[in-house]
Amino acid sequence: MSGERPRVVVVGAGAGGTLTALHLVRAARSSARPIDVVLLDPADQWGRGAAFGTTDDAHLLNVPASGMSALPDDPDSFVRWLAARSGDGSVDPHAFVPRRLFARYLDEILTCQHTAAGDLVGLAHVRTLATGIARTGRGWRVAMRDGRPLDADAMVLALGLPRPSVDWAPGGLAGFARFVADPWEPGALDRVRRDTAGPGDVLVVGTGLTMVDVALTLTGPGARPDRRVRAISRHGRLPREHRTEQRPAMVPDVSGWGADLDEILDRAAAHLRAARRATGDWRPGVDGLRFRVGELWGRLDDAARLRFVAEHAGEWGSLRHRIPAPSAQRLATLRAAGRLDVGRGQLVDARPLVGGGLAVTLSDGTTSEVGWVVNCTGPAGDVRVLGNPLVDDLLRPRPGGALASVATAGLGLRTAGGRLVDDAGSAEAPAWAVGALRRGELWESTAVPEIRAQAESVARAVVTELSGAVALA
Repeated sequence: MSGERPRVVVVGAGAGGTLTALHLVRAARSSARPIDVVLLDPADQWGRGAAFGTTDDAHLLNVPASGMSALPDDPDSFVRWLAARSGDGSVDPHAFVPRRLFARYLDEILTCQHTAAGDLVGLAHVRTLATGIARTGRGWRVAMRDGRPLDADAMVLALGLPRPSVDWAPGGLAGFARFVADPWEPGALDRVRRDTAGPGDVLVVGTGLTMVDVALTLTGPGARPDRRVRAISRHGRLPREHRTEQRPAMVPDVSGWGADLDEILDRAAAHLRAARRATGDWRPGVDGLRFRVGELWGRLDDAARLRFVAEHAGEWGSLRHRIPAPSAQRLATLRAAGRLDVGRGQLVDARPLVGGGLAVTLSDGTTSEVGWVVNCTGPAGDVRVLGNPLVDDLLRPRPGGALASVATAGLGLRTAGGRLVDDAGSAEAPAWAVGALRRGELWESTAVPEIRAQAESVARAVVTELSGAVALA
C-alpha cells in the first residue's frame, strides 16, 4: 500500500479485537504515526463477542470492576466510567457488575480515543467474515465472504474463544432441533426460554461458568414455572466463588520450582496451603499464582502440557475462574428449591420425542425426558478442527510453507511475542495474535487482564513495525 498511510486489519471485533483497536489508536497518537484501523467481523457492534454480547443482567463479570480497566496505565478507568453513570457518582470498585456494561464501556472508550485522535487515525468496522489470506509483498490481501478483497499492511488475529465442541454428542444429537450446540449463538437461549411445549427439564452438559449463565437465564424472570436445570459433567464440579472481601494476591517465587509437571503441581499446592495459613483463604494464593502461570507453562514440554489439560485443567479452572457471590447465592437458592441439580455423569444416548423434547440416557443407566439439551462443555481444544476459514487458510500447505503453525497439539498458534510463526519457523510476516489463539504457548490467555496486556504490547509492536516500513518506502 505504498503511498497511502498504513492499514491494520484486526480480525475479530469482540473484547480482544476492540482492546487491540483501542491500543492501536493510543499507540498511533503517542507516536504521532497516522494509521487506518479496520475491525473485520460480521457482528453488528464492536466490543461484544460471545462473552460480553449478553443482555441478561444476571450475567456478571467474574472479575471485580477494579480489575477491568481497558488501560493498564489507568487502572481506575472502568470504575470512573461506572461512577459517571451511576446516578449519584458512587460505585463499589469491588462489585461484580453485569457484563453488558463492560461491552458499553469498551464501545465508548474506543470511540472516545478515536475522536481524540482526530484525523491521525482512521477507524472502520467492516461487517463480514474473513475467509482467506494471501501475502502481497510486505503486506496482506484478506479475502472476505462478500467477495471483496481487503488489503492490509499488518494483521492482528483476535478471534476469541473457539466455538464449543460437540465431539462428545452421541448419535444424531448434534442435528436435533432441541439441541443447543452453542448457547451464545444469537437467540439460542431465547428459543429455550420461550418454549412451553414438551418437558420442563433442561439437561445442561458441562458444569462450568457457561452453565452458571445458562441456568440463571433459563430460571430467571419469565421462565416457565416447571423449568428445572439438570447439569452434568465428568466431575460434577462447580466453579468456586469469590469472597465478598477481596484480599491482595500472594505471588510466589517460582525460580526453584523446576520444569517437571508433578513437582510444579506439588509446589503450587504447598503455595495454596501457605496462603490459607497466612490469610485464612486459598484465593490469594490462586490469584498470585496466576501471575506465574505463563512462566511455569513455558517450562513444560508439549507432553506435560497436554497431561495438565487432560488431568488438571478442570480443577485449576474451578479455582481460577470463580463466580461472584451473588451468582453463587442464586445457584444455592435454585438448588434448595429443586430447580437446579448438579451431578456427575455423561450423556450416552438421546432420541427425539413425538410431542417435543428428548429422551436421554446417562452413563449411570438412568433415562428421563427433557425439553432441551444445552452444550456447555467449553471451547474446542484444537484450532485445526474449528472450521474457521481464515485459520484453515493460514495453516494450509503452500509452496512456500503454511503462513502459521500450531502450538501444543493445536491448543493455539505459535507466536514469537505475539507475532505469528510460520511453518518454516519465521516470524517476519506482519501478523500478530491476541487472546485465545495464544493458549498453546501461554495457557492463561482468555481473561481480560491478560488480553489487555497483550493488546497493548501487540499494538506498540505493530505501530513500530509500520513506522519503519513507511520510512523505508
